[in-house]
Amino acid sequence: MNPKGQPVLIRASAVLPDGVLEDARVLIQDGVITGIHGPTDQFILQDGPPVLELDFGAGRLLPGFIDLHTHDDRAVLVNPTMKNKVSQGVTTVVTGNCGVSLAPLKIDRRPPAPLDLICDTPEGFYGDFASYLKALDDAPAAVNVLAQVGHSSLRVGAVADLTRAASSSEIKVMRKKLEESLEAGAIGFSTGLFYPPSQAAPTEEVIELGKALHDHAGLHTTHMRDEANHITDSLEETFRIGREADIPVVISHHKCSGADNHGRSAETLPLIDAAMKKQRVGLDVYPYIASSTMLNPQRMMGASRVLVTWSVPHPEHAGRDLDDIAKEMGLPPLEAAEKLREAAGLLASEPQALQLRYLQTLIDVAGDKNSTIVFPLPMDLIEPFMHRARASKTALLQGTGKDASDAASPRPTPVVRGVDILPRR
Repeated sequence: MNPKGQPVLIRASAVLPDGVLEDARVLIQDGVITGIHGPTDQFILQDGPPVLELDFGAGRLLPGFIDLHTHDDRAVLVNPTMKNKVSQGVTTVVTGNCGVSLAPLKIDRRPPAPLDLICDTPEGFYGDFASYLKALDDAPAAVNVLAQVGHSSLRVGAVADLTRAASSSEIKVMRKKLEESLEAGAIGFSTGLFYPPSQAAPTEEVIELGKALHDHAGLHTTHMRDEANHITDSLEETFRIGREADIPVVISHHKCSGADNHGRSAETLPLIDAAMKKQRVGLDVYPYIASSTMLNPQRMMGASRVLVTWSVPHPEHAGRDLDDIAKEMGLPPLEAAEKLREAAGLLASEPQALQLRYLQTLIDVAGDKNSTIVFPLPMDLIEPFMHRARASKTALLQGTGKDASDAASPRPTPVVRGVDILPRR
């Protein structure tokens, strides 16, 4: 670490928006880039400590990466060095995805899934968004944080019965909390209509809340209601929310889950392209065949194999194949999955030998830590999504995200994507 105030001069090829400046000189003073100069440019240094020169030769100096889709809400507080992100060049993370955020929510019990994937105790949540942001300011992480408000978190705090639509008075409570959060500094609002706390929420509920974003120039990201057989219906719902609330929407981790839907990107991506011509729509993807989430017997996306990564009532089954557990229990796999809840796991759609080794690697990396991983589509079908994210000229968040809860989570998602997503990208 260089002394405070000491200027730093970095010699490397600098990657800029309009190309690469070879043999550049990048000057940093008081923690701010004050100049990017060519090899023959003249520049003046401030009076003060001697310059610390770092010569990276043929190396390239890049802007920091933005990890567009993370569940680092708690990680940035309890693991502020964020080495797994910084080591990949990530300098900014977007949190509060899939309808799940640590604020604004005051709760006196174990949070329901999937909120328990980022924190499984009520003490880890914040009653208002300003308090969460203050906690980030008081102990800054090594990365910048763009934090969203989660719809499921709002519902858990305001809706008496999560199996029904919110009443008009409950929507008013949620909207007030959302508006206060946006005023405090939240960048947007995410939904996880796939997950139990929000499955009963009708489109109209989301639209009414989404309208709060319009006046605050906020962003709406969504883990859509269905990424499998009814994916086109979910896309239309997403487009409608954006149109009627007049807000930008980002489709989180876009994919076509389940073997029956492999290859349907040829159907979904043109729909997204057409919508982009009429409204503000973006998407993000992750370059993996793995999905990791709560173990929900009704929502396993046509997986041909499931590895249980943690189970509250049966911790002894962590790392085991659900089919083997079901045989021991003398139950069908779906009933065995119900017995294991609260739980999570890995879901696979094509158990080839290489993939089986990959699955075991994930379990080994996770050790005795927890979550469910789904493998909804093979790698050769991911490339169209990756290409679409790379090629987009949309000004919305669009590109690659990890979608991992990382080691600081009480139920860490045991996916290698938490540490190597950008090399794959």
